[in-house]
Amino acid sequence: VPVDEADIAYKGRLQPGKMFLIDIKEGRIISDEEIKTKIATQKPYKKWVEENQVNLNDLPESDFKFEPDFDSLLTRQIAFGYTVEDIKFIMAPMIGTAMEATGSMGNDSPLAILSQKPQLLFNYFKQLFAQVTNPAIDSIREELVMSMEVTLGKERNLLDESPEHCRKLKVEHPILTGKEMDKILKLDQEGLKTVVLSTLFPVSEGEQSVERALDALCQSASKAIDEGATILVLSDKGVDQNNAALPSLLATACVHHHLLRERTRTRVGLAVETGEAREMMHFALLIGYGAGAIHPYLAYETVAEIANEAVYINKMDSETAVSNFIKATRKGLFKITAKMGISTIQSYRGAQIFEAVGLSEDVIERFFT
Repeated sequence: VPVDEADIAYKGRLQPGKMFLIDIKEGRIISDEEIKTKIATQKPYKKWVEENQVNLNDLPESDFKFEPDFDSLLTRQIAFGYTVEDIKFIMAPMIGTAMEATGSMGNDSPLAILSQKPQLLFNYFKQLFAQVTNPAIDSIREELVMSMEVTLGKERNLLDESPEHCRKLKVEHPILTGKEMDKILKLDQEGLKTVVLSTLFPVSEGEQSVERALDALCQSASKAIDEGATILVLSDKGVDQNNAALPSLLATACVHHHLLRERTRTRVGLAVETGEAREMMHFALLIGYGAGAIHPYLAYETVAEIANEAVYINKMDSETAVSNFIKATRKGLFKITAKMGISTIQSYRGAQIFEAVGLSEDVIERFFT
């Protein structure tokens, strides 16, 4: 349409991350900067965050000491389904290079449902990836726009604004060290209270004990919320000959969906303390089904043993080995979220972007939808 240059008030193109508003009443175009400035200055948001948000790094220093128990390590590894392949081909490269292990394209391993050996629940799930409408992100070249930062605590009404909305615990990375987990476990201040829920169950009660344990876990979660908890930690520490651990993914998804059905999910953050998770897919699944933070304590002890024995990698101290393991998980999680075009781990939490192969409809409906 031919338009006289004198009648053109504004010329340009709509840029990424930019917006403009046509105000018919005032008869003008409101620029991107003016829109954002007006919204950003409506309330003292910066002051609210500074006064109410708690940074995990600013909490009192923990007296936790990382002391691996190598004498019982093999027994506990067996209890949580560790294999030589896990240690040699997945964990050892992560420690040695601080990067995810490199493998060939394709996965020719049989489906978990067809295996003749016991399989972890994690192995029944497959990742989805972005197709057509949601382009994937280059997690290496576009890392600047990606974030592993998470918050734990009560989420309030999105349609309201108040200082209490900022009362959360800020965590820089969802994979916690022992000291960071200890800080969270000891957290008890206004608006931030942690309660630990055990995911162990007695093996002597037979086949029905798992279902009873899940029901009890859900009831304990509801009770903790009613008593003021804002962070729930699901822990499987304490496995022995009499007590086994619920699969961490099952426990996490069960509590997550139970609270969703009760409409109390936004009142708490979920953290998981487990000996089961040790590779990228495990962490991604736990986060995808509701966990905000994970402390893989047995993986750290295994990492320390690998570094100490120097069988698969050069000898190094435990602290460096654990640090490299966490760096590798960070890069791996970036790659997983990037495949779905998701730039922040906060957006990935609870997204459930997986498909299950080999699980019954009853299990899926009750625990994973």
